[in-house]
Amino acid sequence: VVLAAAGGGSCKVVHFVRHAQAESNVAAAERGHSAYRDETWFDAFLTDHGKQQAIKLGFENSEKLLESQLVVCSPLSRALQTACLMHQSATEIANLSTDVKFSVPLELVDLCRERLGVNPCDRRRSIAEIMDVHESILESSPFSSIETSECHHDLVD
Repeated sequence: VVLAAAGGGSCKVVHFVRHAQAESNVAAAERGHSAYRDETWFDAFLTDHGKQQAIKLGFENSEKLLESQLVVCSPLSRALQTACLMHQSATEIANLSTDVKFSVPLELVDLCRERLGVNPCDRRRSIAEIMDVHESILESSPFSSIETSECHHDLVD
């Protein structure tokens, strides 16, 4: 997750945030790195612990989040959930609307995700599936930077 905030003069301040704990991370910790190759973890979601991590990040960084001019995020579910939970907790601490939808522009960008292509957890859903799975948090279509609607299964360079 990348947050672009206003800086002094013509500078921008960029904050990078790694996604919180995903189901695939737990599987790999329990069964070894080969667990990442299990189709069960296709575009893995956050664990309950990962959701709490994202909420905590939002509380701890609420000022930075609310001053952001743009949020750039991987279209993978774990990254999108992290960004949305951070934003929601930041707005709650500031006593703003608790609406889950973003108050700053959100752009989903394929180049922000893992690009190895061999692990199912690093492959994204189609745009239609992303909108369907995450419709409660996506107000509009933040996909102008995504070149194709289809899932990417082989982004190996």
